Amino acid sequence: RMEPLWMGMGHAAGLAAHLALESKERFHHMNVAKLQKHLIEQGQVIAYFDDLEKNDAAREAIQYWACHGFFKQYQCRPRDECRGSEVRPWLEIFIKNINESESAPLVFVSERLVSGYGTGRTLSIAAFLDVIALVKPEFMDRLNTDQSWLYKKRDFDEMIMRGEVCMALYR
Repeated sequence: RMEPLWMGMGHAAGLAAHLALESKERFHHMNVAKLQKHLIEQGQVIAYFDDLEKNDAAREAIQYWACHGFFKQYQCRPRDECRGSEVRPWLEIFIKNINESESAPLVFVSERLVSGYGTGRTLSIAAFLDVIALVKPEFMDRLNTDQSWLYKKRDFDEMIMRGEVCMALYR
């Protein structure tokens, strides 16, 4: 019963060794997020969810953000509508992940989420894009022109799904 886990650990160790040799870095200086992205792109399951289909368009993004604390349970609910209260901690993690000072201060973004959209209410795609414009304005061109981060093209008045938020922040 342990063989799949050992295979996963062997895969991660082998890839880590390859990346360390390629970048001429020591293991303890390795960019873990880069290793995680490579593993996910190669189909490795890093975080288990009992409601995430292997062919879900958001699978890679959900796997990546799970490593960074987006989800606290074994359900990621990718097709559920996303609430302002869910987006706020995800944006905190996203901002820490991009670690850039030119991002809008989180207090301002959180205030906008609460006052403009309410934490308990679901967010429309347009409302989510408004918040992203505050956090990372240069994302806007890409998110508006390449809508592959949406499960399907639809009106921006419609509610955004949890998997779509993950895809938008991952790409």
